[in-house]
Amino acid sequence: MHDMTTRKGIAWNLAWEFEGEDGYDAATAALLAILPETFFWDRVAWVGQRGADLAPLTIDRLVAAVNADYRTWQVASSTDRLPDLDLTCHRVDDSLQLRLLIRDRAWHDLGRTLVGGLERLTSALAGALPERSCFGIGGGVRPAFQPTLEYPRCADEPGRDVFAYGQVIDVLDRRNLEPRNLERWAEVGLRDWAEALGRVAAAPLPPDARRSELGAVVIQTWTDALGDEAALIDACARHDRWLAAVLQPPA
Repeated sequence: MHDMTTRKGIAWNLAWEFEGEDGYDAATAALLAILPETFFWDRVAWVGQRGADLAPLTIDRLVAAVNADYRTWQVASSTDRLPDLDLTCHRVDDSLQLRLLIRDRAWHDLGRTLVGGLERLTSALAGALPERSCFGIGGGVRPAFQPTLEYPRCADEPGRDVFAYGQVIDVLDRRNLEPRNLERWAEVGLRDWAEALGRVAAAPLPPDARRSELGAVVIQTWTDALGDEAALIDACARHDRWLAAVLQPPA
């Protein structure tokens, strides 16, 4: 068992917003096609409902888990309570919340392949988005340390109710700026911040970060060394300073 005070790794989080069962079926079909081609799949050995007993991974069991009535399924590297690698998919109304945790030995072993692998995974999912679907705001990659990784934080974090501070890769989807999606943000009083996504996706990046685009989806990467603790600290600090400056309201 792992000591909860000594865990190190990263987390990739993405919300896939869709409309109705057709959108859900398209999302699950895309996952079934994409996951076996991912950079981490050879480390996955178990599948099932999260919180229940997992079974050895087979394609048939993966298909059954993805299409089951329960809302949360998981694939993992082991049956430990805290495996080194696990992907969880949770359905919340008309969205899928995806979380990939890569920690400890898996984080160490996959270090040099992490950034390229996660960028390819995100791009593959972006390319599979059906019409009238989009990624939620705030997706991307962040350190997943226990205790929390410390880095120099901004005194003020404007827009933190919508945008994610403490990330080392941002995933932004300009389709959130479409009127039907802005209405959802207006319902919770956050339309103005959601509209700021256009600024975040277009503002000049510093030389040590890069931006790639696939249609409406924008990926902003702040370090290639996702397996290096010092690089994560530096990237989080640079990311937050830049984001706070872009979102700072006019004086």
